Amino acid sequence: GDVFRPPATSPMILSVSVGTGAQIATAFFLVLLCAVLRLVNPMKKGQALTAIVILYVLSGTVSGYVSSRIYKFCGASDWKANTLATAVAFPGLLVG
Repeated sequence: GDVFRPPATSPMILSVSVGTGAQIATAFFLVLLCAVLRLVNPMKKGQALTAIVILYVLSGTVSGYVSSRIYKFCGASDWKANTLATAVAFPGLLVG
C-alpha cells in the first residue's frame, strides 16, 4: 500500500536528486566499460578526462528521463522547472 505512495513534500528535490544520481552512475559505468574494453588508455590522462566529460554529457538523457518519470509519478505538473533544475543541479553545486 504505502510503498508506492508519492512523497508529500518536495517531489522536485527527490526527482532531481535521483535523476542526477542516475546520470553520474551511468557515466561512471560507461567509463569503466570503456576502460575494460581498452577504448580509453589510462596512461593518457587527457584522453580519459575527455571521455569522462563526453560520457557525462551524453548520459544527461538518462538523467532527464529518470527525473521526469519520477516527477510525473509524484503527480507534479511544473515540468519546465524540473527540466531546468535537473540540468543545472550538479554542475551548479560544483561551480557555485
